Amino acid sequence: GVFAPVLLVLLRLAQGFFLAGELPCSITYVVEEMPQRASLVGGLVVFCLNSGVLTATLMSFALHATLDAADVIAYGWRIAFIFGGLIGLFSYWLRTSLEESAEFQRLRSHKAKRPFRTVLRTFAWQVTAGVGVAGIVNAANSLLFVVLPSYLTTVLHYSPAIASAAQNVGIATMSASLLACAWLGDRIPPRLVHRAGALIMLAGSYPFYRLVAAHGIDPFTTFAVIGFVGGFVNGTYAFLLADLFPTHVRFSGIALSLNLATVLFTGITPLVVTDLLHRVGPVAPGLYMTAIACIGLVAGLALKRLGGKVERMHQTG
Repeated sequence: GVFAPVLLVLLRLAQGFFLAGELPCSITYVVEEMPQRASLVGGLVVFCLNSGVLTATLMSFALHATLDAADVIAYGWRIAFIFGGLIGLFSYWLRTSLEESAEFQRLRSHKAKRPFRTVLRTFAWQVTAGVGVAGIVNAANSLLFVVLPSYLTTVLHYSPAIASAAQNVGIATMSASLLACAWLGDRIPPRLVHRAGALIMLAGSYPFYRLVAAHGIDPFTTFAVIGFVGGFVNGTYAFLLADLFPTHVRFSGIALSLNLATVLFTGITPLVVTDLLHRVGPVAPGLYMTAIACIGLVAGLALKRLGGKVERMHQTG
């Protein structure tokens, strides 16, 4: 009855609530455990997150390919829920087997009693930069995961099957690209990799979406290009957020920056792009990403002055 959708919504809200805490926690943990490879291990967290999305989209694609619509509604969706539930239980078991990082244990006596207040009072500029650095990631991912499949089918009139298959190609491409960029971030400053991604989006978003809107590029190539470029910012932002804050407030600083960016950029992206589609036409996603890339680039330019906390932690450790 009516309690089924109510319960589903409540559980989805709970899932989002806990993810908002677990993602910053995971980033903090791996960076403090392996500061000498902080960019790569931070990227691995995002790679696993992105791979989870890819697994979900592939599961949906497989169910719709093997079952007819009536069977998907009748019982097929339960297969996906059971599969996801089993993965969730496994991840919970892994989570409970972890201990605090050695760096946090070393500074346990110096931890902040009111970390969020400390972050807001002492590291306000770092939070602002972190929101900009993560904001370009949230906007780009919201386009890739939410907006573009609908854009291709309703605005450019591609078939839903092609849009879905192309999206999987884009997510897989991003997973590979972000892992490569995270690896590269251990060899050159990650802020330069992030900055390169922001510059490419700034210069290329509008002409790229003009080409897409004119059917000058097929959906598979479209998603592959978006996934590849998105890897530059997705593969480095975890390290860059961790690098903005010292150990005693790192988790709170990452959590505040990341979740403010999620609220400000993820939720509004579909609404803003939809409104722009009515106002300026099919090039709307390109205009939106140009503006967001501007914000990400400005935030990225402040990272050298505001960051450096992970390197100092590694030197003192």
